[in-house]
Amino acid sequence: MRNNTLIFILFGLGFFGRKNATQPTQPSDVFTQGNSWIYSNASFDSTGKAGASSIDTVSITSTQITGGKKHLLLSDGSTLVLISNGDWALSEVWENLITCSPYRIPSTPGDTVFMLNSVPTKVNGVVGAGNFVSFVKATGVTVTVPAGTFNCYEFELDLTIVNTSILARTLKYISSSVGVVKRETYQRDTMTGLFYLSDVRQLLGTK
Repeated sequence: MRNNTLIFILFGLGFFGRKNATQPTQPSDVFTQGNSWIYSNASFDSTGKAGASSIDTVSITSTQITGGKKHLLLSDGSTLVLISNGDWALSEVWENLITCSPYRIPSTPGDTVFMLNSVPTKVNGVVGAGNFVSFVKATGVTVTVPAGTFNCYEFELDLTIVNTSILARTLKYISSSVGVVKRETYQRDTMTGLFYLSDVRQLLGTK
C-alpha cells in the first residue's frame, strides 16, 4: 500500500482448465492443501501504456482447525477460513503489519464488510492516514478470464487519505466456488483528477 500500486491479494481457487459459471466446484473439493493457483499481473500508467507484467503462483501450504473452523494457510501469508455450508472468509496481511478480513462469501449487495482507519499510507506521492472501506458492489456478475467464465461477487475497496477524495479503488471479483478470479486497481491521476486502470490480476489456472 505504500507503493504506487495497491495490491490486495486473495486466493482460493479451483482446478486447472476452463470452468463454466453454471458448474461450480464445491469448496470442500477446491480448497485442499497442496493446491496452487497461477495469476498473471499487468500494470499501466495514467496514459494506458503497459508497464511491468509477471506471473506468480500461490499455494495452500497447511491447514489447521481453530474455533471449530478449518483455516487454510496460504503461501502469501493470508488465511482462508471455511465457516460452514460453503460459506468462507479470508484474512489478509497488509504491509506485514495488519491482519484484516475484507471479504466474506456469501455477501449481500450494499453491505459494508470492512472498515480500517488511520493506516500510514503513501499513494502517488501523497502521504497520510489512510482510511479503507470495503463493500459488496454487486452479485451475479459474469467474469471471463483465461481460466474460464465465473459467476462472481463484486467487491469494491476504496482508499482515502484524511481530507482528500478517494485516491485508489480496487474491484475484486470472487466466485463462491473457486475464489478470486480477477482484480482491477484504479488510481486517481493527481493532474487530471480522473481514475485510471493501474493494475490487473487474472486467474490463468491451477496445478
